[in-house]
Amino acid sequence: MAPTVVGLEIGRIERMLTDCDVGGDFYNALVRLRYGLRRFIDGIESSGRSSILLRTSYLEEALLGLSLLLEMSDNQVAETLRYIAHRLTYVHDRIKLIY
Repeated sequence: MAPTVVGLEIGRIERMLTDCDVGGDFYNALVRLRYGLRRFIDGIESSGRSSILLRTSYLEEALLGLSLLLEMSDNQVAETLRYIAHRLTYVHDRIKLIY
């Protein structure tokens, strides 16, 4: 479940990247967010159960980055970012129950 949900949110972030100016602060923050989420997914898919909880640090960093991006965004983008944050928080809260 977690890789699928996070993968969908990575796709949403990638669509947002096409609308941003390359090299800007907001663009770079989105790229960093996408990178952290990919590392989280790669860690879950290639690790055993014991190290999955260690991989949640990538997810926590992504949530922190999202909260900072919310302050930098306009209303329409902020709504999308809030939705992404909500979905990632859902995964984060249930990761211990799933794995």
